[in-house]
Amino acid sequence: MTRRGAFQQAYLLRDLMEALGRGVVHFVYETKDGERREARGTLCHGVSAAYDAYVFKQDDDDLRRANLGGLNYVYWDLEREAFRSFSAERLMEVKS
Repeated sequence: MTRRGAFQQAYLLRDLMEALGRGVVHFVYETKDGERREARGTLCHGVSAAYDAYVFKQDDDDLRRANLGGLNYVYWDLEREAFRSFSAERLMEVKS
């Protein structure tokens, strides 16, 4: 990735994370399998009853072991009603 590309990706990720904190966001990323995944997600309370009711785990060793390297971003998937994550370099587009 070029320096310019890295900066563009960083700004896209920053915009996504800010938007997730404000409400529902439609965005696209590439999965590890190379598939294009369109996601509707949030990190904002009051949008999803399942997210609001989620009991967060603290210091879970399994979560630390599951980190496969690289920089991963987590969001609440509104369709699957679960947390999902993607690798920073795989974000393709933020639609809203």
